[in-house]
Amino acid sequence: MNKAMAAALLLALPAQGVAAQTCLTRAEATDLVVYLMPVVVRGIADKCAATLPDTAFLNSGSAAFVERLGGESDRRWPGARAAFMKMAGRDLPVDAGDDMLRPLLTGAVSNALLNKIGTRGCVSADELLGAIAPLPAQNIGTLLTGFLRLATESGRTANLAICPDD
Repeated sequence: MNKAMAAALLLALPAQGVAAQTCLTRAEATDLVVYLMPVVVRGIADKCAATLPDTAFLNSGSAAFVERLGGESDRRWPGARAAFMKMAGRDLPVDAGDDMLRPLLTGAVSNALLNKIGTRGCVSADELLGAIAPLPAQNIGTLLTGFLRLATESGRTANLAICPDD
């Protein structure tokens, strides 16, 4: 599968995942969240840099936060990979290499999230990320996965569902 085809396929995954109602366990979702945090924080910081004051967390503390999360993110790749393959279903080859999957996953999530955050959302993102930055990576993953689970249980999320009674 060439990279262009794989990228196009990945962009279609959320809609297909919704139709199939694939859910992730809390452990899978937590691994996915922790794995993605550095790239998401870096992307938000880059997008919001010009709209926030120099003293804002995203302009002054996010680099250290990303660096701290980096090692834990790498350790979470096997679980994140499994979650990604589960979400993709049969749409990606089982033997797809990490060199293809990592940039597809991080690129798609970053683009999807960053497209939803307008410049007015930068202040909220800065406050939220600044508040969770002191937490250990596991706590951040558990917290954000918990919010996803609440959204799933209330029927308010379609992009990522957390399995019930997990």
